[in-house]
Amino acid sequence: MENIIQSQSQLSFMHSNVYEYAPSSFNNVWTKNSEREPALNLRNADDFYLPIPRTETFKKSTFYALPAAWNELSPFVKLQQNRITFKWALRAHLLEDLIDLEG
Repeated sequence: MENIIQSQSQLSFMHSNVYEYAPSSFNNVWTKNSEREPALNLRNADDFYLPIPRTETFKKSTFYALPAAWNELSPFVKLQQNRITFKWALRAHLLEDLIDLEG
């Protein structure tokens, strides 16, 4: 249960970053694939670029873990622009994952 609460907090933060209502100090912290190669039309263009992790410690860092979690999120949830509808969709998604793990 603690992991779900942590995931919800992390993904809510990433949502605020993506839809630009996070503090301005977080602007341009993470780069999207479309910003790295604007000439290419990639299927994952809206995902964040993740550098290749050289250590397990880096994989656990906020710099890597938050965009990785966002990239794994369902498009239905990611595309909820409104903060309230995003939180509802995220809770439903996380609870569905929890039920799948227990079942």
